[in-house]
Amino acid sequence: MFQMGHLDVVVPPDFVNEDTSGDVMVPEGGTVKLTCRARGYPIPHVLWRREDNIDLVIKEPSGVKTKDVVVPPDFVNEDTSGDVMVPEGGTVKLTCRARGYPIPHVLWRREDNIDLVIKEPSGVKTKVSTYQGEILKLSKITRSEMGAYLCIASNGVPPSVSKRIMVNVHFHPVIQVPNQLVGAPLNTDVTLECYVEASPKSINYWVRHTGKY
Repeated sequence: MFQMGHLDVVVPPDFVNEDTSGDVMVPEGGTVKLTCRARGYPIPHVLWRREDNIDLVIKEPSGVKTKDVVVPPDFVNEDTSGDVMVPEGGTVKLTCRARGYPIPHVLWRREDNIDLVIKEPSGVKTKVSTYQGEILKLSKITRSEMGAYLCIASNGVPPSVSKRIMVNVHFHPVIQVPNQLVGAPLNTDVTLECYVEASPKSINYWVRHTGKY
């Protein structure tokens, strides 16, 4: 006496290497097809995803997918500030727009690594080493904030890019005289010192108290 039965042998999935894509390079605007063949029993189901979890763009339902191409960051020059001049006490907005995929993040810092001074409408001042956002607003600017600012755009796709923007703060001349009273014997030489701080650079000249040169 016997009874017939059915035995299913399961085989874990394995890739068919000769029919599976390796690493590829594709120019921006081009198309690439990635193929992934697997064997096993029951027949394996193939699932695709991006390692960074960004959505795939599926062009065909046959199992062949089109890869979404990442694009390194680049600046939109017509929407990005150049060097600027602003009077002391004024306000300047620095804009740095970048494109790329994924969407780039924009970070600001000073080239000399001095802290940025962020002034809130309430009057509260905050010092930060970096500031994130496309627009950096410098209000009630002082001469100490004059210098080179860097905006850095990155999106995880190398290389990151940076742009240098020079902020020139104009202010009235400030005069410092170390010795306001100098004495010297008759018919001897004497040196008079006068230090001037101004932006733009001032034109300096000497006159006597009578108004004569």
